[in-house]
Amino acid sequence: MAYGGTDKRKYKRLDTRVKVEVSLYDPGKGKTVPRSAESRNVSAGGLLVTIERPLEVSSYVLVRFTLPGETEQHDFIARAVRVEEIEALRRYDIGLEFVDIVVGDMEKIDEYIADELGKE
Repeated sequence: MAYGGTDKRKYKRLDTRVKVEVSLYDPGKGKTVPRSAESRNVSAGGLLVTIERPLEVSSYVLVRFTLPGETEQHDFIARAVRVEEIEALRRYDIGLEFVDIVVGDMEKIDEYIADELGKE
């Protein structure tokens, strides 16, 4: 599902659920033990994921996922830009903005979204 109305986002978003691995990232120390998450939506600029434990806003994470119908795994460094508790589920929605992404990967995500939106 696409977001309509007065949304002024730079990239189109697609509601899609994929398994995501999220690891805290510190350039000096590397990554931590990965946490399992699930995407709620994806764009060429970032992801909204649901996860069991919160992240701090502005923390950096290594994100790893595979788009539906693909075998290639995508790895990005992202920054948490929003954290929202979902009390009923005891989980957190985390808005992640990609900060280190290969242009080719960004294009693949954008193409996937365009193809899926074209089916609606």
